[in-house]
Amino acid sequence: MKLIFKILFFTFLVSCKPSKLDSSISDIKLLIGWKDTNYNSNFFISGNSSSITEGKEIDLRIKFTSLIPEDIVVNINSDNPAIKINGEQSYNLNIASANTLIDQVVKLQAVEDNNLDTEEVMVSISAKGVLGISFKVKAIDNDVMNFSIRGDTIINEGGSGKLYVALTKAPDSFIVAYVSSSNSNYLTVSPIQFTFTKSNYTIEQLITVTGLPDDNTISEDFTVSFLADGVPEGTFKVTVSDASYVPANVCILETSTLPCNLK
Repeated sequence: MKLIFKILFFTFLVSCKPSKLDSSISDIKLLIGWKDTNYNSNFFISGNSSSITEGKEIDLRIKFTSLIPEDIVVNINSDNPAIKINGEQSYNLNIASANTLIDQVVKLQAVEDNNLDTEEVMVSISAKGVLGISFKVKAIDNDVMNFSIRGDTIINEGGSGKLYVALTKAPDSFIVAYVSSSNSNYLTVSPIQFTFTKSNYTIEQLITVTGLPDDNTISEDFTVSFLADGVPEGTFKVTVSDASYVPANVCILETSTLPCNLK
């Protein structure tokens, strides 16, 4: 049936005089319910910005340069989840015909994430019968990377303890962290360096701290420091509890000297 219709339609066009061709095509479109979706209108947007800081949003206003004769669906799409439209990466905005010359407002939102990247995002606006437009927006990162440190705060002289360290945010590529003791004669650390990447920055790295024997009889505090490019210094205090030998008290009696406990 479709083939027969196409043949008849082609024959009709060939037989028509050029002067009557345009009006004849219009009559046929009307007869078969043809909708011409070229609205001869364009998008007009305002309020857009070249950048948005993470956690912030802007009002994007969308309307048309001329009236659209019917209700229309406008799609606003982001090619990166760093920017969302009304909370979605792809959002459909339904506009009634009567409102197509009035600003329609959507929220462009820069989403908080765990990386330190400033990301460039392409936002596209499209609708059937209207020439689409697109523009770039940068999602400006607002994150600060820090060390997350936990572990044993007190160890015995001659004993060992454990510290666990991770990063609060993902690095751009990789970061080498260095570990040191405020006094390596009394407290040592191992290893003295390790590497964080985008894939392991949340995985805690194990640091062993060891309290070395000394000749004094006091407990002492030492600081373990963590250093890396682009990361504020991280510190952790460890107390080494003294285990030095203390001579027994001596009691002097009339005829002898004996060790004894005095309280």
